[in-house]
Amino acid sequence: MKKVYLLVASLVLSGLFLSGQNLVPNCSFEDTMCCPDGLLGEIHCASSWGSCNVGHSSPDYFFNCGGYTMVPQRYTSAFQNPATGNAYAAIIPWMNRFFNTIYDTREFITIKLKSPLIVGQQYYVAFKMNLRQPNPECSFASSKTGLLLSTMADITYPPPVNNFAHIYSDTVITDTVNWTTVAGWLIADSSYEYICIGNFFDDAHTDILRTQNITGAWDTCSWYFIDDVCVSIDSAKCSCDITNSTDNLEKIQIRIYPNPASDYFILRLGTAYQNFSLALYDTYGNEIKRIESSTEYQNVISTKNLPKGIYFLKIVSAGNHFFEKLIINY
Repeated sequence: MKKVYLLVASLVLSGLFLSGQNLVPNCSFEDTMCCPDGLLGEIHCASSWGSCNVGHSSPDYFFNCGGYTMVPQRYTSAFQNPATGNAYAAIIPWMNRFFNTIYDTREFITIKLKSPLIVGQQYYVAFKMNLRQPNPECSFASSKTGLLLSTMADITYPPPVNNFAHIYSDTVITDTVNWTTVAGWLIADSSYEYICIGNFFDDAHTDILRTQNITGAWDTCSWYFIDDVCVSIDSAKCSCDITNSTDNLEKIQIRIYPNPASDYFILRLGTAYQNFSLALYDTYGNEIKRIESSTEYQNVISTKNLPKGIYFLKIVSAGNHFFEKLIINY
């Protein structure tokens, strides 16, 4: 009888899975580990996401937390609202020249699925993309951006450019206003656990179209925003949960960088915390530095005369107390 109960429980769990959940965690990049405060290459700030070819490309992450990577307005003067929530990723799926040097490169982003695919099961696979323009770096649009399923956590460098992806756009996407959905159905032929998004086709199989009349170091490349990634047995269950989006935005309103620091560190605060006081303590609890009151959005705080080591920051703002660890390492 116990075996019957176990079988029934297994069937119930299987039925719950087959109800059609989206197997892509953080599918609209809302779960945020850190505020992207640089210009490029901070996809790691989006929880669970990373680069398929670490060390050889720098996929970007845009989140509504201020600075150069603010959405919908960014440093390139392009304007684009997320398809969902407050965030999206960006990749260069095609480039063949950099500073007048042949530089055949592609950027890819990857994530592990919530559970492996079931062999023989049909799945709906989709993502949304939007051409990033006007753009002072890339003046082209390109085809063949797609999604590849994989059983490996990392695709070795260079990633496979063997003219195959499980789904891809066969047309050149030039829309800079609306989000274009790239989607398709497939039957799983392996227990895939990972997805990778980028261009897996060589230049001979990739169509390009110049959409801007600019020339420069990055001229011959295309650059796209990516959002709303889905792998599901039900195409109607591809919505992304953004219930924590506001909480994530609030969570990263206070940013300290660089950390470790040398001569200085920057304290960046959101609008809710711009009236604050700060105290810096050593590991013995001795107060080293204090700022009684500041209303600045971004504060550069000198550490030039402090010995290297571990320090602790206490920030008081709007009735809240925040504690951060700071490392000084010359």
